[in-house]
Amino acid sequence: MQNYKILVKRISIVIVILILSILTVTWVFPYASLSVAKAYTIKQDPIVVKQYVDTLQSYKKLINENKEQTNTYATAVAAFDFFEQVLMENEHEWRMTDDTLEELRFQVATYRDMLITLSFSETYSNEARMYLKTALNATIELEDSITFIQMSEGLTRKDLRILIGNLYGEMGRNLEQFITFYQQTTAENGS
Repeated sequence: MQNYKILVKRISIVIVILILSILTVTWVFPYASLSVAKAYTIKQDPIVVKQYVDTLQSYKKLINENKEQTNTYATAVAAFDFFEQVLMENEHEWRMTDDTLEELRFQVATYRDMLITLSFSETYSNEARMYLKTALNATIELEDSITFIQMSEGLTRKDLRILIGNLYGEMGRNLEQFITFYQQTTAENGS
């Protein structure tokens, strides 16, 4: 009987240590393979969010000024929808799960494909082509950043805060680069 109680006590201690270990791994390394819930929430910098929203609004105004039905315009409208979704439901927090990252990577890949299609479907000046190439390269870098986060299991909470915060910044840069390209094409067309 005495041995049974000691055995139960030892098993209980092992189970508690195992649970505490898993919880610690989940807390320190949110995307590790042992994590219970692979997710991380980052609080957004209100200044960065405001700047992104302001840029998005000026982009919307630019699109509404030029409604000439070209492939460039159609891509600009689709790109606006893509950049608008980045705000998600809450501008103050950005919760990243495996599914959220995969969905974002899919949308970035779709946006990249739109830019590639656009580069072959329209004739642009050298300057506009340069802006399109810059936007495309930035999109590829964004896609690589998302993939890096998805594949890295050893990222700490601090690493994730920095990398996911950088994703938001990269989205803003992608938006600005596409706007620059779109402004150049509308200026060339005299619209």
